Amino acid sequence: MADSWAIEASTIVAGEELGRGSFGVVRSATWRHTPVAIKILYLDAQAEDQELFEKEVATMSTLHHPNIVQFLGYTRTPGLTLVIELFAEGSLEAYVNRHRLPPKLALRFCIDMALAIEYLHSRRPSIVIHRDVKPANFLLTRSLRVKLGDFGIARTRAGDARLAVPPLNRVPSLIRTRSSEEMTANCGTVRFMAPEVASSNKDKSTYSTKADIFSLALVFYFVWERLLPTIPKHTTPAAHVDAMLRGLRPAFHKTPKPLRTIVDFMWHPRASSRLSAPEVLDHLTAIDEKDLRAPYFGFSSP
Repeated sequence: MADSWAIEASTIVAGEELGRGSFGVVRSATWRHTPVAIKILYLDAQAEDQELFEKEVATMSTLHHPNIVQFLGYTRTPGLTLVIELFAEGSLEAYVNRHRLPPKLALRFCIDMALAIEYLHSRRPSIVIHRDVKPANFLLTRSLRVKLGDFGIARTRAGDARLAVPPLNRVPSLIRTRSSEEMTANCGTVRFMAPEVASSNKDKSTYSTKADIFSLALVFYFVWERLLPTIPKHTTPAAHVDAMLRGLRPAFHKTPKPLRTIVDFMWHPRASSRLSAPEVLDHLTAIDEKDLRAPYFGFSSP
């Protein structure tokens, strides 16, 4: 990790715990009289978790965008600690679960998220594929702007190169079961995972930026429906993945027609047929607010 981002541990005063994950805890803190958040790696973390943590530092230190979490630095003592901006409203997941969003605000959230993904996918000479786009990884500022964080499993590739990915049936040792919704592999959270990422094709399982687009579609679904993306009679992670691979999608109940149309093109079974991030943005910004009504009831199967 670059020494230019190193922070003296003595300048950080840790505060209350904000949350914890599979390999670390997040706390509020003060750094040089500035409110920040710190992500602390468990001292007994596995080597794999330490590698992911260091990759997150390496990736975040190169990203600069209004819709990307601001990286401030890191320290190695007493353990690996990532220092980022503090988010007064917490995660998008928590906020949506607490509040019923006005349509105008929900649309703005979607635009902010699409801006973050568009930035990652448009960087040159190297794009960034996030690989873990989900509501918990989008954070809200006090002014309710959405920013994307958690780049531990993000990958940087030249141009729009495709990434090889171990299929689900080859990575059982990497899967941590925290709950049926939180089941993860080292290529993202299963419930928000693109079909090609979860594919069982042993030798040809690859994916591109369109995997992030698929996951973003499911986040849009969560924002408008206020429900985790589930498919009737396919409630376990394994059954959910199988249903997604067969082209089934969660049912719409509250999502306005313009958003429904965009989402249908974002979670298309064929990655090549999905919208790109700039296309998603174009469609979102073209929506007339008066059309953000008239919920649709049905089962989606592209």
